[in-house]
Amino acid sequence: MPALRTEGPALLTFSRATHPRAKLSSLNSFPLALSSAPKEALDDERIRSSFSTPPDEVQMIAEKVNHTRQNLKPMLAVLLLLCLAFAATRTGVSGGSHFVPPDITAASEIPYPIENVSSGLVSVSVNLTAAGKVQDVQVVRDIPGLTSIVTSIVNTWTFVPGKLDGKPVPSTINVQVVFNPGVPQNQQLKVQPGNLVTPPNPPGYITPEIAAVSYAVYPPNSVATGAVVLDVSINKYSEVKKPTPIRPVPSLTSAAIAAVKTWTVNPGTFNEKKLDAKMVVAFVFRSPTR
Repeated sequence: MPALRTEGPALLTFSRATHPRAKLSSLNSFPLALSSAPKEALDDERIRSSFSTPPDEVQMIAEKVNHTRQNLKPMLAVLLLLCLAFAATRTGVSGGSHFVPPDITAASEIPYPIENVSSGLVSVSVNLTAAGKVQDVQVVRDIPGLTSIVTSIVNTWTFVPGKLDGKPVPSTINVQVVFNPGVPQNQQLKVQPGNLVTPPNPPGYITPEIAAVSYAVYPPNSVATGAVVLDVSINKYSEVKKPTPIRPVPSLTSAAIAAVKTWTVNPGTFNEKKLDAKMVVAFVFRSPTR
């Protein structure tokens, strides 16, 4: 029987058929090889043979992973769209909607009772239906004996509803009524904190809010009385633009316009973006003789 060559370490390569878990008889046929192979080499080889994956299986797994990733992309996109649609349904509007705030088209006289010597600012928030009808009037700033007159008169005024993406929707517009004292000099008017009212319509819309206001200067050569009602535009830069008389009073309209141009008004916003909006301002003048 020829002698076995023993130069150098003899390594034993295990296949699935000669895996260490196979029958011991298959290993007994190579006693010299087992005894001559270093223990570390045998251990490493056992590990590699136990956990190695054939190249074709690796390729197949990689293809499955890539296929899963490709399928997930459209699924995630659809899920994102569904989330956005759900959020829009919850709020009633979407982030990309275009809103045009409501406006006033006609106004009537606001009486100033002779027996009431009070002056100051009455602020109301007017909620409109999609048809432009007054749904309710909420009091933001009150003057006893004068507020009830304002709410009663405003209910008779004519408005145009706001439009969301070109369609009329329930909306809110603020009305500021200054009961102007019958004195010729200019007087600053302190703005009191407003009462809490329901949020304006549509959801996401915040109406322009006054920050600093003043009385109108009563013309020294006038004896006129009555209410000057102005349709006032507030642009996104807080600028008072184009005060348009809805109900003018000769010799008093110019004084009302000059006064409102000095006001400081925070702009309206829709979905947290500033926009041009309307506000109604009325100056109710009483005669200096009263």
